[in-house]
Amino acid sequence: MTRLASRPVCGRVGYGYVVVGSASANLVVRNPRCKQAANMAAIQLRPSAQIQSGRRSGRINGIPVLSVRPPGHGFVSYLAPTLHVLVTARGPLASRVLGTLTRSRLSVVLEAGSRPSVPHNWRWHDFGGIRFATPTQWRTINSRVWYPCWAAITSTEAVELVNATLAVAFSCSSAGGGMRASHGVVVGAGRYVSLHGPAGYGCRSLHGLRACFAMPGPGGPLELAVYVPGRHKPTVVDVGLEGNGAEARMIVESIRPR
Repeated sequence: MTRLASRPVCGRVGYGYVVVGSASANLVVRNPRCKQAANMAAIQLRPSAQIQSGRRSGRINGIPVLSVRPPGHGFVSYLAPTLHVLVTARGPLASRVLGTLTRSRLSVVLEAGSRPSVPHNWRWHDFGGIRFATPTQWRTINSRVWYPCWAAITSTEAVELVNATLAVAFSCSSAGGGMRASHGVVVGAGRYVSLHGPAGYGCRSLHGLRACFAMPGPGGPLELAVYVPGRHKPTVVDVGLEGNGAEARMIVESIRPR
């Protein structure tokens, strides 16, 4: 199993590791005591406003890429504008790793173009000032507790509606994380709802509602802050990224005013 990290890793980690994070993550290790694995790859999300120009290098598996200046000696970097990511690799396997670039579930959810139609047999939900649709067979769970430390969907094929009237009394620094994203949706509204990460991945209009996206962590769901007129705080929507991303895209695109 390949190790995932949000920054460069010191010590023995086998043949290599993968950094998944924002464009601000520094991939170059300056500390000479930090022993690096032979290979490292990184996927860094870049909001549309941060997409920079570069020298067109062609396509990798049909995806247009631009060659950009790498962060340091021995690195190779490509910008994939249509996927809003910067991919970088270092080590003897760098070329082979970059050659596997393909579309992710997240890119399917956020791609531009016409909105998919909501299947006629899906069920509609009204909560937190919004309406959205999910597969009919998904059960509904009601809760009053919003966990502020990590974004995780723990119930498979379920819609969890959190009317956050209760606070959780523990420190996020000691809270467990790394839960695997499941096939489901969590929607939070109320006094104690908050985003699990900064909504800095860009915003779009969903049927007239402004929705801003937070970068999902490794294995985590896509998170949206949906701003409903007349509400002091945004309604937070977590959508699990399962399958090929098409179902999650339909759920996101179904969000509209209640």
